[in-house]
Order: sequence, then C-alpha cells, then structure tokens
Amino acid sequence: MVQIGAAPALVTPKSPLTNMPLEMATMAARYLAEHRDRFHRHYRYEYPCGPDVCTYCGDPATVTDHVIPVSYLARLVDPQIDHPRLQRGLIVVPACADCNGLLGPFVAFSIEDKRAELKRRLRRKYARLLGTAEWADDELGELGGSLRGWIKATDDRARWLWLRYTWNGLQEPRQGA
Repeated sequence: MVQIGAAPALVTPKSPLTNMPLEMATMAARYLAEHRDRFHRHYRYEYPCGPDVCTYCGDPATVTDHVIPVSYLARLVDPQIDHPRLQRGLIVVPACADCNGLLGPFVAFSIEDKRAELKRRLRRKYARLLGTAEWADDELGELGGSLRGWIKATDDRARWLWLRYTWNGLQEPRQGA
C-alpha cells in the first residue's frame, strides 16, 4: 500500500570528489585555502626528470604534485612538520594530470613510494587493457576496416600504458601520450 503525502527520506548531499558530506568538504576546502601559505612555505620544488616530464610515468607534465599532500600536512601540528622524515617528502614535482588524479591524496614520504603506488593503481585501473593480446599483421589483414582500426588503437593504447607502467625515471622522457 502506498502512502500519499509521505515525506521523502532526507539525503545529505555528498561532494563528488571526496564522497564526504558537502558541508564538511566545503569547510575543509575553506580551511586549506585560508592556511595555504602556512603549508606551502615548507615545500620545495624539485625536477627529478626535468620541468616538463611527469616524475611518475614519463609523459609530458601538465600539473604539479605534492609528494606529501597538503591535505595531510594540514592535519599536523607545527612541531610535527619539523620531523626529518617528513621534511624529505615536502617536495612538489611535475606530474601529468592522470598520475596526479590516480594518486590523489595518497601519503608517501618519497617519490619511489609514490611510483610504486602508481604502478599498483595503474595495474588495477587498466587490468583489462594490459591483459589484451597483441595481434599479428596477417591477423589484422583478415578483419574489416573499422574493427581493424579499433584493435590497432587498443594495441597502441596498451603499448603506451605499458611504457608508463615500466618507466622508472631513468629513461629518456617520451614526447606525447
């Protein structure tokens, strides 16, 4: 039996980025904006692979990444900021938007830790693409044009992803994605 005039259940709006209640996310963003200078004075810029190369995957860098996220630093009190282990990770490095987005607020104290986490997340996100078989030219020749084009594009994307996955910061940077 349907009740007429029943009040709908109250739903607390959530932030699409953090999945926390919108009011709490707004308060956190306001706090960070007000105290940004307090935290940024502790960071230093480094370019381990050059200013235009993503530190994590070797693609062209379009943004910067805080190795220890500002959101983590905001939760600490000032005496903790002077801890030597923390000081090593207070760096900002060039990154591509995909790596920066995949890593998000992940807390690591070194670039190597962040690279390892990125590899784990790339493997999880692109498991299906990384598991695709490569096609031989004679096999592709037997297919229709649109299917052949789609398979070639998928193979190219899988090769590009494999290059990102295996990049360790010592190779030459790639020009383009």
